[in-house]
Amino acid sequence: MKKLFLALFMLSLFLVSCGEKKDEGTKETLKETVTKKVNQSLLKKEIEKMQETLPQELGGGLVLTAVEFTDNNVVYSLKDKVNKKDLYDTSEESLKTVKTQMLQTVRSQFGDSFQEMLDTKVGLKYIYKDKNDEHIMDLIFTTEDLANAK
Repeated sequence: MKKLFLALFMLSLFLVSCGEKKDEGTKETLKETVTKKVNQSLLKKEIEKMQETLPQELGGGLVLTAVEFTDNNVVYSLKDKVNKKDLYDTSEESLKTVKTQMLQTVRSQFGDSFQEMLDTKVGLKYIYKDKNDEHIMDLIFTTEDLANAK
């Protein structure tokens, strides 16, 4: 495990010369960039392990069908095996409430490791489909959304 971590660390140092540009136009420190790259590599490995356990029943007819790392987001695909799309309230107000509640749930699920997740600099995306595989909604949490949930 130490060799793997050291290899990932060295690879990160090689890939990152002096940091990357942040969205605000400032530069990340080398430490921030390396931490992000190492954590993302470890995250990808955890996602690969998680994929082996899918599909996974979550209760209430909800099934986690896929987890992947795409476009700097951990993407969770969920399917409601019981209900159709028309039973969901996807109004802007309802989605805002659901997003706020889910953000608090995500925060509490990570607990003490929430800061480590923030250091990874990835967002979260939840894709919901109904029993007929019709798209219901996407809930997207940017790194800023997650940071503001502290």
